Amino acid sequence: MHFLTPITLAIIATTASATVDYGTQGGSHVAWLSGDNPCGDSKAITSSSSNPCGINFTLRNGVTYQLRDCGTPSFALWNSDGSYNHIGVTHSGSFGCNSQPDVHREWTF
Repeated sequence: MHFLTPITLAIIATTASATVDYGTQGGSHVAWLSGDNPCGDSKAITSSSSNPCGINFTLRNGVTYQLRDCGTPSFALWNSDGSYNHIGVTHSGSFGCNSQPDVHREWTF
């Protein structure tokens, strides 16, 4: 018997299929869905002088995430329900934002 409803499957698919980028903008750690415009769609996690690990943040897809193991080789993105999402992969890049500070991508999950 299959106990997964279509809604549950949609939530699982949304969580599993989203690629998340992470970096800095101005004085903040930020994250956004890969493929979105980081200048307008990034979500501030915390100030760049604070540790971004262990803080829940919700992106445009409605999914809440959390970074864990900052500063270690196992730096990863987790879902707010405690399930593992993806290990961090270094992925540097900069995005020029006209009316606000540029976004600097450092990691992709």
